[in-house]
Amino acid sequence: MTSCSTSRRLFLGGGAAVACALGLPTRVLAQTEPYALGEFHRPDAALSVALSPDGRRLAVLQQTPQGDRQRAILDIVSADDPGGARVRVPIGDVQAQRLEWADDRHVLLVVITETEVQGNRPMHSMIREQGRTITARRVLSIDADTGRGLALFGEDRQALNYNLDLGRIIDTVSDRPGHILMAALGFNLLNELYRVSLSTGRSELVERGVARTLDWKTVDGVPVLRRDLSARGDVQTWRARPIGGSEWRFVRSDRILEQPQFTWAGPSETAGAVRVLARAEGEDVIALRDMDLTTLQLGPPIRTREGFDADHEVLDAARRPIATGFVVDRLDYDFPDPAIAPHYRAMNRFFNDEASVRIVGADTARNRILTYVEGPREPGAWYLYNRQARDYTNIAARRTLEAQRLAPMTRLRVATRDGSEIGAYLTRPSSGAKGPLIVLVHGGPQVRDAWSYDRQAQALASQGFWVVQPNFRGSGGFGETFADQGDRQWGGRVQEDIEDAVLAAVSEGGLDASRVGIMGASFGGYSALMSPILRPDLYKAAVSICGFSDLPDLLAEQRRDDDSPGQQIYAREVVRLGDPRADAAEQARWSPRRRAGEMPCPVLMTHGVDDAIVPVGHSRRMRDALQGAGRPVELIEIADAGHGDWDLAEEGRLMARYVAFFRRHL
Repeated sequence: MTSCSTSRRLFLGGGAAVACALGLPTRVLAQTEPYALGEFHRPDAALSVALSPDGRRLAVLQQTPQGDRQRAILDIVSADDPGGARVRVPIGDVQAQRLEWADDRHVLLVVITETEVQGNRPMHSMIREQGRTITARRVLSIDADTGRGLALFGEDRQALNYNLDLGRIIDTVSDRPGHILMAALGFNLLNELYRVSLSTGRSELVERGVARTLDWKTVDGVPVLRRDLSARGDVQTWRARPIGGSEWRFVRSDRILEQPQFTWAGPSETAGAVRVLARAEGEDVIALRDMDLTTLQLGPPIRTREGFDADHEVLDAARRPIATGFVVDRLDYDFPDPAIAPHYRAMNRFFNDEASVRIVGADTARNRILTYVEGPREPGAWYLYNRQARDYTNIAARRTLEAQRLAPMTRLRVATRDGSEIGAYLTRPSSGAKGPLIVLVHGGPQVRDAWSYDRQAQALASQGFWVVQPNFRGSGGFGETFADQGDRQWGGRVQEDIEDAVLAAVSEGGLDASRVGIMGASFGGYSALMSPILRPDLYKAAVSICGFSDLPDLLAEQRRDDDSPGQQIYAREVVRLGDPRADAAEQARWSPRRRAGEMPCPVLMTHGVDDAIVPVGHSRRMRDALQGAGRPVELIEIADAGHGDWDLAEEGRLMARYVAFFRRHL
């Protein structure tokens, strides 16, 4: 019997077995040889899958190598026979990114393309300026019935001249049939909302935002929420406006790399309100609730779960709520329609309750449900569930990695030194052989690690390292009380929780406590620099990726750049880190740059030169301080890169450097 490398062949309550649609090689169940490091950084095989609103068809975007490029492939698949023949739609020599259905007939394909733009003719001159080639992100509208396609915004010279990004789809529902809503930069350099025709590609201005407007959220095609970015790009600000209103009013600002405390969930059944995910005053967790667009008042929780923040809301094709997601360890859902819950449990049993099953689409009848599945040994795939037939079909695999060659993960309950408890995840080499331990610290700090596929953890484990990922106090997703326990404890309780997780992992795996390294990005990069100074006996090597190195510098940068109303983000940073004057001594004590002479181990740092969130100066000054103290350090600067946003190939080259570094020092 053969099967896809990311599928399970089981029966669901007497239903049909899984159909394999990719024709991948037979899985050898006994195979445990780990992958070579480079296998984790190959381009994805499938990029995107979407279900049409009527549930009749799937659009599948895949890519295949062609010379030194990736060639995009768009297939239209019958949902009645997802394992059967596919209709291939030619899309030309473009670099595709993702897709979605605009309606039952039109597929929207986001691509990177090159366009020749004719030059302008200056006033009072008969000579036209030389034309130019513009590389930009565009959206193609493809008729799934005929295969014909056109570029939205067409050859609009104004739009092409001012935009490198014409790929921002705001909503597939407009106030006019046959149109969608998109964002683009206008000639005045303000972000603008446009109504765009699917049949002609022509656009009409709906309204203007501001220079840093990121997007709008709409009800029946009418904008009701607007999201703007700060000048630095690290803070998002939500503003609201009732239908028929004219003034946008401030709602909330949040740091964009952390668990959002407010976000859009969808339209509401209550007139004049929208559904949001938000935490009300005096409540511990983020819950699904209504917000009145006129008063901006939050209603009572509609769906909530003790100890866990609501993560996202799922709507069906008719924009009706189908589920509220919570990340416990794996992803879990609460369903307003209890009839769907048994089917979701069946989907999880299909993966032996070892993966997170994310609902990414459902037709208007809610009979067909598209899911994306990912877990420590499930490296990502799309599956279609048919409620009536009770069959679950593998549509496409994001990564062609076999489960048996990936490293297993286990959960750790870590008893902390002050009598509390935190959770952590321990990934071990597939062979189970003893080896060095790397603590991989997440960023934020108010985000979290979860039971999922993690490229860094898997890459390290393939090379014989054990990897522990702690959700220390101060992490997000577990409610405000847990997050607030990290305030003014970045160099105290937070690092102690990380140390306690290391010791628990050493004990669990029977590992050598003298062979421990630390690695992380952003806040995790800070921890990678701070933890060895606090525990020189524990850590033997440190890798800091885009990490900050000085808390007073961090506060000063936030104060200078915070353009949120009343500088709310800066005020929140003062709560987290202390007052820059009254608590200056403590902040200096918890700043690794100011204690560089105490660094006990070699340090490798990487940083994007154009990082606007944590400026590269943090790593440069840390390097200079370590060199001045005679400590071994290396800084790798990534040109034309921001806050860890380098491409997959660059990430692969860096991972090879990290592995070589840890092997040398552990």
